[in-house]
Amino acid sequence: MSSSFYNLADDVYHRISLRSQHSSSLTTEHRHLSSPRSCLLNFADLQTVLHLAHRTRHAHRLASCWLADSPLPLKSETTFFGSPVSQIKFVPGRQHKWVLTASKGIWSILTIWDITLQQKCSEWSPEGAIFTRVQLNADPESEAGVAVSLSERIVLPRLDDNGTLHEISFIDTDLRPVTLSGAVMALDDGISQALVYNWKTDECAYIDDVGDNQHDHCLRVVFTPPTILVLRACSISLYTASPTCIATPSFGQVDGASAPPTSILIRSQSNNPWVSDLS
Repeated sequence: MSSSFYNLADDVYHRISLRSQHSSSLTTEHRHLSSPRSCLLNFADLQTVLHLAHRTRHAHRLASCWLADSPLPLKSETTFFGSPVSQIKFVPGRQHKWVLTASKGIWSILTIWDITLQQKCSEWSPEGAIFTRVQLNADPESEAGVAVSLSERIVLPRLDDNGTLHEISFIDTDLRPVTLSGAVMALDDGISQALVYNWKTDECAYIDDVGDNQHDHCLRVVFTPPTILVLRACSISLYTASPTCIATPSFGQVDGASAPPTSILIRSQSNNPWVSDLS
C-alpha cells in the first residue's frame, strides 16, 4: 500500500488539533457573555475534535509501523507472576491502562493489573470454585463490571476506581455469559440454547432459533440497538430488540467470526487442504 496520507509527518495532526483548539477557544470566549449554553456546546465540540485528532494520530502511527519493513518497536513490557493465565483482557474505559487476567491454580482467580504502574491492583476469587467463563462489561459506566460463570452460578462483581472487585449480585443458572453490555447479558448452554437476560429487571428472551441443528452453538452476541446480532457455529441471526428474528443466513461450518458495526467477516472451516478457508 502506498499513499501520501501515510507519508505525512506525524506532527501534522498536532498542528491541526492545536489550530482547532485555538479557534474553539476564541469562539467560546466570544459567546461567553451572551450564551452560557453555547459555551458548553463548544467545549463539548472541542473535546470531540481533540479526541478525533488523537485517534487519527494513533491510526497514522499504527499504519506507519505496520507498513514498515522493520519489526515493530516494543513500547512496553509487563511480566505477570503467578498461576498460568488462561485469559487476558483490557478493561473497557481505562485507556488500555488496566488489564484483567483469569488464572487457574487450585481454584480460579481474577486479577486486575495496572500496566502503566506495572503493579497488581487486586485479586478476586470465590474460594474453591473454577471459572467456566469470564466476560467484561462493554459499558464501563455499568454497575456490574464483570460476569463470571461458575458451575451452577453467575457472579457479577463491580470494579471500583482503585481496581478492586466487589461482588454485587449473582444468578443461579448453569448457562454461561457470552456478552455483557450494561445490565443486559447474553447466555448460552454451549450446545444450542441461548437467551438475552436483564439481571436488574429479571426479564429474559430466548434467541435459540436454530431449528434441528443441535450443534449450532452460540459464539458471540453483539448488541447494536435496536438490533441483536447472534453469531453461531453454523449461522448468523439478526433480531430486533424484542427480540424477533429478522434473518438467519447459513454459512456452513464456521470456525470464527468478527462483527464490526458496518461489516461482517466470516472464516469458514474446511477439511479440504486445497480449498481456501476464507469466504
